[in-house]
Amino acid sequence: MKFRATPFALLLALAAAAPAETLDLDQVVRRASDNAWSMREADVSARQARSDLAVARAQRGLSLTADAGHRASQHPFVRRDVSQVTSVGLNASLPLYTGGSVSAKIERSEALAAKSEASKEESRRAVAAEAVSLYLSFFEWTDEISWREQSVEACDSSLSRTRALFEAGRALESDTLLAASDCAGERDALVSARDASEEILRSLRQLTGLEPSAELVLAPVDTAEIDRIELPESLEELIREIEAASPQAKADSLQLAAAQASLRAAGARVQVNLSASASTGIDWTPDDYGEELENQYVHSVSLGITIPLLDRGAIAGSVESARLAREQALISRERNARTLRDDVETLWRALRLDLAKKPSADLSLRAAEQSYLRAQEKQKLGELSYSDLLQEKTSFDSARLSRQRLRWSLLENSIRLRILRGAYGR
Repeated sequence: MKFRATPFALLLALAAAAPAETLDLDQVVRRASDNAWSMREADVSARQARSDLAVARAQRGLSLTADAGHRASQHPFVRRDVSQVTSVGLNASLPLYTGGSVSAKIERSEALAAKSEASKEESRRAVAAEAVSLYLSFFEWTDEISWREQSVEACDSSLSRTRALFEAGRALESDTLLAASDCAGERDALVSARDASEEILRSLRQLTGLEPSAELVLAPVDTAEIDRIELPESLEELIREIEAASPQAKADSLQLAAAQASLRAAGARVQVNLSASASTGIDWTPDDYGEELENQYVHSVSLGITIPLLDRGAIAGSVESARLAREQALISRERNARTLRDDVETLWRALRLDLAKKPSADLSLRAAEQSYLRAQEKQKLGELSYSDLLQEKTSFDSARLSRQRLRWSLLENSIRLRILRGAYGR
C-alpha cells in the first residue's frame, strides 16, 4: 500500500521538525518585562509625562510667532470695487511675572515625569512577580502530573489484583468497585493537572508577547535552591530596606510633590501677572508697493498687566480642588506604605512558617510512603482490603501534595522577596 503525504501532514511534519526555543526563568521575566501589556502602557505613560514636561518648560521662555494674511473686501451699497490688503508680521512675547504659576507648573510636570519612571519600575516588579508565579506553578503542576501518572499506573495494577482476588474469593465485590472508582478519580485528577499546566502556558504566552500558537518550552527549575533558602533575621530591618528602595513609595512621594505644586499654581492665579510683547508688521495693497511699504510699516512694544477682579469663584474652586488632590495624594501614600509593610511582613512570616514546617513535611512524606508500600504488599497477598489500602494511599497523596506545595511556595516567596528588594529581574 502506498501513502501520499497531504499538505496538512507536511505542515505537521515541518512544525514538529522546527526546534522550539527553550526559555529559563530569567528569560521569561525579561520577555515579560518587555512585552507585557502593563509594561507597554507604563512606557507610553512615561513618554507622555516627558512630553508634558517639555510643554511646561516651553511656557517659561520667549515665544515667537509669524503671521501672514490677505484680505479682500467690498462695500456693495457704496461702490463696486474690491479692496485687497496683504499683511505680514512678527510677534514676540515674554512672561515677566506670573506669581510663581509657571514655575509651579514646571515643578509639577517634573514630579510627574519622575513619578512615571518610578511607576514603570513598580510595574516591572509586578510583572516579574507574575512571571515567576506562573513559571513555578507550571513546574509544580508538572510534578503533580508526574506522580499522578504513577498513581494511575499503580491504581490499574491494584484494580487488576483486586479483581483477581475477588475471582479467587479472597476479596469482596465492593473492593473491586472501590478500586475502579479510585482509578477513575485518579484519571480525572491527571486530566485536571494537565489542563492546569496548559492554562499556565497560555498565560505565559500572553505575558511574554508570544503568539497563542507558539510552542513554549520552559527550562527546568533548579530545586536545589530550596534547600539553601534562609530567612532574613530582622523583620524591621527588612521592611526599612524595602521601603527605602520601593518604587511605589517613590512614586507616591512624587505624586504628593506634584499635588503641592498644583496647589501653588492654583493659588498664583489670584496674583497680578506681568508680560511683555513686541510686534512688527507691514500692510500693503497689490497696486502700489513702494510708498505703502513705508507708510504702513509699524512696530510696537507693549507691557501687559492682568489683575483678576471677578471670576465667580473659579479661582477659589481651583484652589480647593488642588488642596483636595493633595489630601488624596497623602492618603494614597499612607495607604500604600501600610500595604507594603503588611505585604513584607506576610511574606516574611510565610517563609518562616514554611521553613519551620519543611523538616516535618519531609519526614511525614517518608513515613506515609513506607506505610503505603507496606499496605500494597499486604493487599497483594489478600491480607488487606482495598478500603484500607485506599486510606493509606490517601495519606500518602496528602503528604506528597503538602510537601510539594510547601517547597514550591518556599521558592516562590524567596524570589518574590528578592524582587521587592530590587535584586531580581533587571
